[in-house]
Amino acid sequence: MKEKQNLSFLLLNALVIGFFGGLFFSLLHLGFHYFSITKVSHKQVLQFLKIDFPWIEKWYGYIFFIILISLLSIVLAVVYYLIAKRLKGWIYGAIYGLILWGIFGLLIPYVTNVTTFPQYLKTYTNVFYLCSFIIYGIFIGYSISYDYEMSKQQIQNG
Repeated sequence: MKEKQNLSFLLLNALVIGFFGGLFFSLLHLGFHYFSITKVSHKQVLQFLKIDFPWIEKWYGYIFFIILISLLSIVLAVVYYLIAKRLKGWIYGAIYGLILWGIFGLLIPYVTNVTTFPQYLKTYTNVFYLCSFIIYGIFIGYSISYDYEMSKQQIQNG
């Protein structure tokens, strides 16, 4: 019974980690766009996700973007939790971030014929996205793995 409670607590922690990972990732994106480090706006990201409404450019479009990325991040954190929670170390999170960058930065734009990604973006924008996905993957992967290891030790210690 205690182990079942512990697993549901771990899943809840993965949801929280995913939400805050997405919150950080979306705020990082908005901040870097504000300072013109990346040329991709939140509107272009939402259009990439096939969400295009006139209100996206208003202040609540930013809020919508932050919430949507945070919810998407929860799904990605649960995927990591189900697949790789037992893997120790930050390198697996970095690999997960590279895989996510490959999916969201390379594969999906080519499959959906989105021409604004990545071949038409400047090098520093592509490097920004690569690095931010790696940092995101490290945050998600290391946090979930660490949480899993700590809960396993608590079960073993009594």
